Amino acid sequence: DGNAKEPSGENVTVTLDGKTLEAGTDYTLDYENNINAGEATVKATGKGNYSGTAEGTFQIAKATPTVSDVAVSSPATIYASTDISTITLTHGADDTPGTVALDADQTLSVGEDSYNWIFIPNDGNNYETTTGSIRLTVYEPPQEVDGVYQIDSVTDLFWFAGLVNGTLENVEQ
Repeated sequence: DGNAKEPSGENVTVTLDGKTLEAGTDYTLDYENNINAGEATVKATGKGNYSGTAEGTFQIAKATPTVSDVAVSSPATIYASTDISTITLTHGADDTPGTVALDADQTLSVGEDSYNWIFIPNDGNNYETTTGSIRLTVYEPPQEVDGVYQIDSVTDLFWFAGLVNGTLENVEQ
C-alpha cells in the first residue's frame, strides 16, 4: 500500500545469551526494503550496555485493494447478444487505482442476475487481484420479422439506433 512497515514491540524479540532485551533501552531498530510487498530487513543495534548488530527478515504481504461502487458505464443497455468484453465497468474514485471488468467466462442471460467481475490493480506488485459481483439487467433485442423490427419500448429504440449506426457488435445490418 506504499506505507513503510515497521514491526516492533511484541512482533520483534531481541535476545542475547537467552536474555530478552528491552526495545529502546537496550537496542534500536532500523528497517530496509520495508515499503513494497516481499522480504524486508530489520536491524537491531545495541544501545546502553549492549553493542553490535543483529539482522532478521520479515515478509510484507500484498495489500487488499479498496474497490467500491462498481457500476456499468457503457453500454447504456445490455442485451443478451452484447459481447461481455465490451461492457465497461467503473469503480469508486477514491479506490485503489486499477481496472475492473466482467469475468469473460460468463454468458449473459435475459433478466436480472449477478455477474462476476475481477479487479486488476495498477500496482500488481503490492496489491492483490480481487473479485466481486454486480447485478445487471440484460434485455432481449427486438425481433426481426420479414425485415421489420418490432419497437415496443425505449430500450428497443436504443437497440435499433445502435443497429442503424453500426455500433452493435455481432449483429448484421
